[in-house]
Order: sequence, then C-alpha cells, then structure tokens
Amino acid sequence: MKFLRIEEIYLLLFPMSLFMIVVGISYSKTYPKERNRWYGFRSKKSMKNDEIWLKAQFLFIQYNKSIFKYSAMFSVVFVICDIALIILKLEDQLMGSILIQTGIILILLGALHWIVNRKL
Repeated sequence: MKFLRIEEIYLLLFPMSLFMIVVGISYSKTYPKERNRWYGFRSKKSMKNDEIWLKAQFLFIQYNKSIFKYSAMFSVVFVICDIALIILKLEDQLMGSILIQTGIILILLGALHWIVNRKL
C-alpha cells in the first residue's frame, strides 16, 4: 500500500476553491427542481417544501460562487508559501500550511451551509 508523501498534497485551498467554483457554475445549469434526498442543497429547512427547496438551491449557487471566488484569490498566498516551503524542504511548516488550508476549507463549507440556512 502506497501512502501519499507530503509533497503530493500541497496547494490544497487553491484547487478546492476552483473545484467549488466549477461546482457552482455547473450546478447553476443543472440544479434539481424537485426535492430529493440525493442531489442538491439539503438541510432540514430546505426539505420543508418545494418553494423553500428552490430558494435554497438559488442561494447555494449565489453564495457558493461569491465565497469561493474570494477564497481562490486569497489562496494564491498559500500557493506561494507552499512552493517556497517545498523548495526550502521545510516539511513541518508545510504540514502546518496544509492543516491551516484544510481548516479554512471546512470553515468556508460550514459558513456556506450556515448562510444559506439562515437566509431561508
């Protein structure tokens, strides 16, 4: 079994931000029109009725694009830092950077969920 080396998982926030932007763009064209349990922004509030469901999908698209657009711009700082840490072979600091970026991603996803639910 092969494990990932630390150099193979750097630059976490930037690609994740780009991925979420792509998700928002593609989701805006293919979001589910009817409530379901498999696809779409699902929460207790969004599942109450069809009107709230559609509003939740629209809000998710709107806030996803704006949050992760700024996240992608901000993550350039981490890209530069990670490249410098790899060149300088400072693996402990690189691991710290990866943990910080992971925390930021989790906070952004949690904030997106919280904001959409609050607006419903």
